[in-house]
Amino acid sequence: LAIGKEYPFENVKMIGWLSKYGWDMTDLFFIMSGITFAIAYKQKIENDEINFINLMKKRITRLYPLMIISEVVMVILEGVYYRLHAAWWLSDLNIWQIFISLLGIPTGWINMSYIVNMPVWYIGVLMQCYVLCFFITKLKKKYNIENYVYLIPIIIYISLDNCGGTNLNFIMLNVSSSRGIQAFFLGIII
Repeated sequence: LAIGKEYPFENVKMIGWLSKYGWDMTDLFFIMSGITFAIAYKQKIENDEINFINLMKKRITRLYPLMIISEVVMVILEGVYYRLHAAWWLSDLNIWQIFISLLGIPTGWINMSYIVNMPVWYIGVLMQCYVLCFFITKLKKKYNIENYVYLIPIIIYISLDNCGGTNLNFIMLNVSSSRGIQAFFLGIII
């Protein structure tokens, strides 16, 4: 959420805290996702027990239905909030943004931030993490590289975060995805 933005539930202490600072917990979820991915898939990828297409099918069929449900709920809440306050709650809502959000690609894949809700941002970045991790794991096995190779995305995205004002946005190489990718790969290393 943008700094300085009015939060709709500021008068309720716990909900106000969550709406302002709860996003910090997202990093923990990315770390947990990295750990889970490493446990469930890393060895299978290295042993060629699962290919890229099958991995992505498994992840999409598990994540996208929940994302679509959260998308529908947030569109309804945005509409209700707009009717009550004549202003948007989290983002300006339009058909293009809803469509891009339903695809799960608003953040990092194209030049847009989260559109309707943060679960879409999370899943969009998480799918990027799966793609990166799959190919890094394949290269790791092919060239017999140590597990330190999983530090490379962390280093690249920390560098990207500290480039200040570059506004680099090239598919998965952008600041919008940075925080999630760093945390996910920290989870892989753990």
